Amino acid sequence: QIKNMFWGLLSQPKSHEEKLNFFKAFNARIETVDSKPMFSKLLRENRCIVAVDGFFEWKTDEQKQKQPYFVHNKSGEPMIMAGLFKTINKPKSLFQEEDSPT
Repeated sequence: QIKNMFWGLLSQPKSHEEKLNFFKAFNARIETVDSKPMFSKLLRENRCIVAVDGFFEWKTDEQKQKQPYFVHNKSGEPMIMAGLFKTINKPKSLFQEEDSPT
């Protein structure tokens, strides 16, 4: 089954006024995925594959400036990555245009 999803793992909001932070948790690393409660609970049944054009890795240079590097296939073909997902019930009013990721 193919579905559009928001990028980033959302926690259940405490109130309707709480601003969504789509990028609070977006990267589960293989070294720690099973030890972090937010991710380890999803490993059993909430796995998926994610097709992407590429992704950014940020590196800090000698001047302590962050430099983005775009990791992608030279051929332009999509990359397939493992993913975890969580389904939560949220009123549509919380998904305001300014809150949604681009």
